Amino acid sequence: MSEIISRAEAKAAGMKRYFTGLACRHGHVAERQVDSCICLECNRQRVEAHRASNPDRDVVIQAEYHSAYWAANKEKIKASDAAYRAANKEKIKARNAAYYAAKRAAEVAK
Repeated sequence: MSEIISRAEAKAAGMKRYFTGLACRHGHVAERQVDSCICLECNRQRVEAHRASNPDRDVVIQAEYHSAYWAANKEKIKASDAAYRAANKEKIKARNAAYYAAKRAAEVAK
C-alpha cells in the first residue's frame, strides 16, 4: 500500500493521488484521485462495467471515428495546431528541451 497522506497534503504537493488508509463507501481501501476524491478501485469497476455494457464503443471503433474526423477536418485541425504553436512557442521549446534532456540523461545512465 501507499503512504498515508491527506488530500490537502497531496494537493499542496501537486500529487494526482492520495491514500488515507480508510475504506470508501463501497469498502475499498485504495488510493483516491486528488481532483475528485474518487476511489481508484471504484473507478476501475465503473469503467469495466461501462465497457461490458457498451461493447460497440470499442477502442477500434473510437480510432476509426477519430481517423474519419481527422480526414474530414484536416485543414481545420492543421490551422488550429499552427495557431497553438505560434501562440505557445516558448512553452513548446521548454517542453521539448526538458524531454530531450531527460532522454539524453537516460541514454547516459545505460
